[in-house]
Amino acid sequence: MKSGHKSLTDSVITRQNVILFIAAVMFIGSLIYTGIAPGVSWTAGSALSILLLGLILWAFEPVPFGMTSMIIMVLLVMLQTVNIDVMLSGFSSPAVFLVVAGVMLVQGVGQTPLIQRISYRLVYRLGTSLRGLFIGIFVLIQFLAFFIPTNSVRATLLLPLATRVVDSIGAEETSNYNKLIMVGIAFATNLSAVGVLTGAVSNILAVELLNAYTEYSITYLQWFLYALPLWVILTIIIPFVLLWFYPPEEVDTESLHEEMEAAYREFGKLSEAEWKCIAVLILTVVLWMLESVHGFHPVIPAMLAVVLITLPKVGFVNWKAVVNINFDLILLIGASLSLGYALTESGALDVLTDALLTDTLVQLFSNPWVAMVAVIIISQLYHMVVTNISTAVVTLVPIIITISVEVGLNPVMMTFVTAITLLFGFILAIQSMPNVIIYNEGRIRQKDLVKPGIVITIISAIATILVAFTFWNIFGLWP
Repeated sequence: MKSGHKSLTDSVITRQNVILFIAAVMFIGSLIYTGIAPGVSWTAGSALSILLLGLILWAFEPVPFGMTSMIIMVLLVMLQTVNIDVMLSGFSSPAVFLVVAGVMLVQGVGQTPLIQRISYRLVYRLGTSLRGLFIGIFVLIQFLAFFIPTNSVRATLLLPLATRVVDSIGAEETSNYNKLIMVGIAFATNLSAVGVLTGAVSNILAVELLNAYTEYSITYLQWFLYALPLWVILTIIIPFVLLWFYPPEEVDTESLHEEMEAAYREFGKLSEAEWKCIAVLILTVVLWMLESVHGFHPVIPAMLAVVLITLPKVGFVNWKAVVNINFDLILLIGASLSLGYALTESGALDVLTDALLTDTLVQLFSNPWVAMVAVIIISQLYHMVVTNISTAVVTLVPIIITISVEVGLNPVMMTFVTAITLLFGFILAIQSMPNVIIYNEGRIRQKDLVKPGIVITIISAIATILVAFTFWNIFGLWP
């Protein structure tokens, strides 16, 4: 056992060293090349080199995300790419504090049995039909997107329920129902981020970048309205696609129904803490929806919610219970935004855009239909290489925005399409955190995702194009 463990450790270390070596060589080579390339300033060249290094380290993760973020920030200043104010500017973005407040809010909600109560009641009501139960859980995850920020948290909350349901009916790992529930939760959680601005960190980053590079922005309500038809269409179609690939076996669900009924009744009546939790969540969503009326950035309602749930006498949870935050996530968001701002400040984005903006690309993007298809395909392929969605957003969105402005396309629409498409990580297990969370449970394999994932990816692309050329025209997003 010890020798096997040592062998595994050695292989991990070897892989880590190889990736770090390749990253260092490519970074130094890029730095030298851009340093001597005509028409490229040192600041622009060094920024592009740092971007390349960040992409490699974030994509293959030889070191933690937080460490990569630190490396990037240090290099931005040490190589005199930008000054320290620009290097730290990403951390002054509302996006950082919106994520912090969202995570704290989720921690507080998790201190009550509210989500478990809702989930078990749904399973109890629908437990007599495996198909109905699956569709019910799928829709429940969409509903939770309004109240539980970030899709990875929603996947984590629903996973125990899913495993209990599968185990209750005695489904084997090779059974269709096990695959249906596990793959379904991963895909449902990815989809749930589409309709709500706070549904995923990458959504928030995309809006912040749009605001930084243009005079436009997208409010919480606008995001919801833009995404609603696409969200509804895919919420209807995806469950039936999965049911076609994994039709559940005929099993006796009486034991499942009885177990879920007993588990639900154990919760008893709604506690005072749960009522307070419901009130705060509803207030937060209402304030997010009314952003255009009161003018407050979504971070303000989120921070207010944290205050209300932790305030003595008023709240229902202790402050110390909600401050357990993954600091790697904060570093990733702040550093990603700082790198995005540095690309503009250093002139690197102009160099990159000039290199990409060939006559062929200009002609391609001059046709809105072709541009839409091209952006969807590019986003999908890019996401399969740069698997971290936040990294993909912060590196791809600025380029899409710049090209859109150059050729006269609406940057709001193109940013929205890019951000939405990057959420559709249906093919690879590493394409999204919900996929990773479900996959790491060990109940499904990569091959269980591929076939339905390819079909759903194609369907999502077609649905996006159809919604863009019909519904979005009402809001002036097209062309």
